[in-house]
Amino acid sequence: MRPLSFSLMAVPRCATIVMLMILCMPAQAAPIKMPPPVAALPNLKDTEIAIIQGMGKRGWVVEKEEEQRILASVNVRNKHTAKVWISFSTSEISFAYGGSENLKCKPQGDSCSSIHKNYNSWVSNLATDISNAISTKRVESKYSQ
Repeated sequence: MRPLSFSLMAVPRCATIVMLMILCMPAQAAPIKMPPPVAALPNLKDTEIAIIQGMGKRGWVVEKEEEQRILASVNVRNKHTAKVWISFSTSEISFAYGGSENLKCKPQGDSCSSIHKNYNSWVSNLATDISNAISTKRVESKYSQ
């Protein structure tokens, strides 16, 4: 009977194969999770300006403007597009699914039952950037008086 031999060269080859399998796996889909509402400023125009400033932080652009509502979109690597409706009043700013391209949306009414997991991260980061812009405006107005 021949003894079992173990080649150290097989380890890197196996690790490479495993890594390639992981990298080639399709992106995970997740349920859409909109961020909670953000506190707004008492002046609608100031709120709108802060929203647009927050959008610009990560490359979001205004695709459409309506009364107290903005459709924001971001194009990632010229391959994926995420859209979100941002509604605002003098008390809060809220977020709703606005559309997507190449993000594996499984349609359900006006939204998706699931979507590429990065959509949630992108929208969450947008909400954080808008919240930070609102906070900055609040501090500026407090100290400019």
